[in-house]
Amino acid sequence: MKYLKVFLAIACLSFVSCQNKTVHHDGNTSGDDSLRVDAAIVDDSVSEGVINSQNEEENEEDGSEMGWSLNDIRFSDFTAEDWLDNEYIRALRTYLDQYNAGKVENENLEPYKDKIKGKFVIGNTEPFLGGGMFIRIVFLDMPDRFFAAWVYSFVDEDAQKVTGYEVRSVSIQEERTGFTKEEILEIVKEHPELKFW
Repeated sequence: MKYLKVFLAIACLSFVSCQNKTVHHDGNTSGDDSLRVDAAIVDDSVSEGVINSQNEEENEEDGSEMGWSLNDIRFSDFTAEDWLDNEYIRALRTYLDQYNAGKVENENLEPYKDKIKGKFVIGNTEPFLGGGMFIRIVFLDMPDRFFAAWVYSFVDEDAQKVTGYEVRSVSIQEERTGFTKEEILEIVKEHPELKFW
């Protein structure tokens, strides 16, 4: 039980601390699969394997000559609650639903296909150096493993708003959670802000 409380404390602190982070782009444009989600509607055009040149150009522009990054626009108004419930997570859920329906391919997920069809809970979220959000999740049907996702968001700099979302990678992590299904159910019961997606 002590381990569970430590996990929750770390998860909650990471959400709160992300509110004040400023992250600048490092030029990394690697990714596995892409799925763009505009206004919560999935675009059926999925590019597999590499990020297209348009996306690479957008990544290169994720920093600014003025000293701020697009992540400053993306997350400037985020509250602690927003780090647990946002369009990045919805885009990830849509991507996983599309993957489970056979509409998206992801070699990294194939070995776990039968275990990742159900709901997941957020482990932590934070701004990603390449732009957008890094999300760690735990599937209820695979409670002992973390999965990591990078969800990029497109930004209209003039309007200072996010215009769409794209899942660029999802894969399993080496680190184990140490949780059972029953422990995760108990954590979510005690902390409903950590809802299932």
